[in-house]
Amino acid sequence: MSTNPVFVTAAMGTADLLIAELAAQGVADLREGHGGANASATLAQAYRACLWSRVGLRVLWRVAEFPVTNANELYEGVRTVDWSEHLGFADTLAVDFSGSVPGVVHTRFGAQRVKDAVVDQFRDQTGERPSVDRLAPTLRINVHAGRATVEEIRADGGEVRAQQLYFTRDMQNHHGGLVLVNGYLYGFNNSILTCLEFATGKVMWRHRSVGKGSLAYADGHLYLLSENNVVGLAEATPAGYREKGRFTIADQGWPSWAHPVVSGARLYVRNQGILTAYNIRAN
Repeated sequence: MSTNPVFVTAAMGTADLLIAELAAQGVADLREGHGGANASATLAQAYRACLWSRVGLRVLWRVAEFPVTNANELYEGVRTVDWSEHLGFADTLAVDFSGSVPGVVHTRFGAQRVKDAVVDQFRDQTGERPSVDRLAPTLRINVHAGRATVEEIRADGGEVRAQQLYFTRDMQNHHGGLVLVNGYLYGFNNSILTCLEFATGKVMWRHRSVGKGSLAYADGHLYLLSENNVVGLAEATPAGYREKGRFTIADQGWPSWAHPVVSGARLYVRNQGILTAYNIRAN
């Protein structure tokens, strides 16, 4: 039986428990995502997770994925899906939208464009359309816009032109920045430290590392700072995650979101109102 990408939502901080639970049910390709876990599952496994998971909240069956740069592309992308496979014109639907798309200034507007695309497709094909029922729909459509694109920008005839080279969901970076080292991009994809081949977007490796945070690069190494007050050191190599060490900084009562800085053989780490310098010169 064929598998399909799914996303299982869960409460924050429970993704590791969810992944263990789904793995015990035979679900494959599990990896942590923001607010849950990504996986590949058969339809039977998806229904089984709905029935038996104690940690998961919703099981979302992915029907499409496409690049979007504006509201019109969102509308056209949704229309590429054959929605007659999922509901009929006499059924009802509701749309939940999250994320960010240029030109979509509010999640309600994003949901409206998705709904318009679905009902317009039915109206064009049958002359009739499904109705909206926000409380108890036949089909609930969840749309998330995750922005991770690589674009080429060049001067051409006195004009500046941008062309998208590829789109990826594997580097949905929150606040921690990215570093490009010898053709490889390092950064946190939500809470997972990830290495991508920059030219193609190919994932070289993923690792939980110190947890969601920020990073800097110096002398062949990644200096990592998690929002949970853990500092880590790892080699900057596409061959795999190779941690050299870690230590904990004092908790100041809030997440540590500042970026680490390396300068003059010193590692500077700011946590709220406290700045600390560490000597990292080789002995």
